[in-house]
Amino acid sequence: MTNQMNLEHRFFKWLILFFIVFPFCNPSRDKEVIQKRDSGLMTEHWLEDLNYFAEELPRRHKDLFFQLKQEEYLEDIEELKEESFYLKDYEIITGIMKITAKVGDSHTGVSIWRIPAFRHVPVDFKLFSDGIFATAAIEEYQPVIGRKLRSIDGLEIEKVIKILETIISFENEAQVKSQVPWLIGCPEILHALKIIPGPDSVIMEFEGSREIVLKPVQYDIEGLAFISAVDEEQAPPLYLAHRNFYYWYEWLDQEQTLYFQYNRCAEADTLSFRDFIKGMLEFIEDHEPDKFIFDMRLNGGGNSSIAEPLIHALKNNEEINREGKLFVCIGRLTFSSAILNAITLREETNAIFIGEPTGGKPNHYGEVRNMILPNSGITISYSTKYFKETEEDEPSFYPDIEIDLSSADFFAGRDPVLEEILRMK
Repeated sequence: MTNQMNLEHRFFKWLILFFIVFPFCNPSRDKEVIQKRDSGLMTEHWLEDLNYFAEELPRRHKDLFFQLKQEEYLEDIEELKEESFYLKDYEIITGIMKITAKVGDSHTGVSIWRIPAFRHVPVDFKLFSDGIFATAAIEEYQPVIGRKLRSIDGLEIEKVIKILETIISFENEAQVKSQVPWLIGCPEILHALKIIPGPDSVIMEFEGSREIVLKPVQYDIEGLAFISAVDEEQAPPLYLAHRNFYYWYEWLDQEQTLYFQYNRCAEADTLSFRDFIKGMLEFIEDHEPDKFIFDMRLNGGGNSSIAEPLIHALKNNEEINREGKLFVCIGRLTFSSAILNAITLREETNAIFIGEPTGGKPNHYGEVRNMILPNSGITISYSTKYFKETEEDEPSFYPDIEIDLSSADFFAGRDPVLEEILRMK
């Protein structure tokens, strides 16, 4: 019976291909076949995109096949091309994500943000040391806020994460932790991976409550009013206070500590980094802090050379560059060029590193460029350079003191990393 079904499927697929290649045989049928099964991009356009993907990514990437075999790459694309005759757009995009994930380069993959084919349930999730929790939601789903997610459509969340790993371009566990919270709320991806039966709703079970059916909305949800599990009248912890600022600092008078947060390896439009550190170093000279905190937990990279003048100044500051006075905070979102800055700080200063293992890998492919598939407009990032920074090929840059954020810490508005630094003598 199975063989008969496979033969019928192959016959149907090649019948479609025949009418695409020879449209003059049946002009009325041609429009029906080319115009894809449901709404979405025409099949012939997806075939063109997949051919472009097969040819261009190996040509542009520094070394696409450092881990993935070329034969497997091409076979996977051919299989996706065959399946494209009956797949929906989001299933094809998820298929491309599977292929790029096999490359093993966290800088190479599909840019999934704001793809029209993907929607999201109006709930924010975060992954803590004790599990995945709903941290905010629209009023309709308020009962799930603050609760731990146990399963999706009856499948334990741990098993869901394992399936999602097949589409994540990652080199370490930290990168999985940073991407899973968004992916679990995208029904199109969950359906494409056969976690749920359809893309128009997601059944989730939370700890201490019954299953709830969540309906997705378009990803651009800025107009929706979210209710947070954290008291909005309560001041956020420092590391979340100005997460959109490229760089800033604050003087903690009671602790005689200067807290500096570096959120992006780039120049801000309003104040150059050189002018910024000039003012901050003058402040340090005037106030003689007991501790200096360099926080890169939210830094996803950019240009590593931006921070070099500050690292050089810290290295040469005899009052700051002492064990127990200089601290660097890192975490799962510390990535790419921020890793290079962390390596330099470890090599050239007496800093104590504290937080989580980084999302970025010390030896890694980088110098990212983008290519756009001509018909679908899907953006695929790829690496053009290899950075070998350490002799040992560790998957992450590890802190001296590892501290994971728990759900209790987050909901209480605490920062255990900063608290530990301030406790240290």
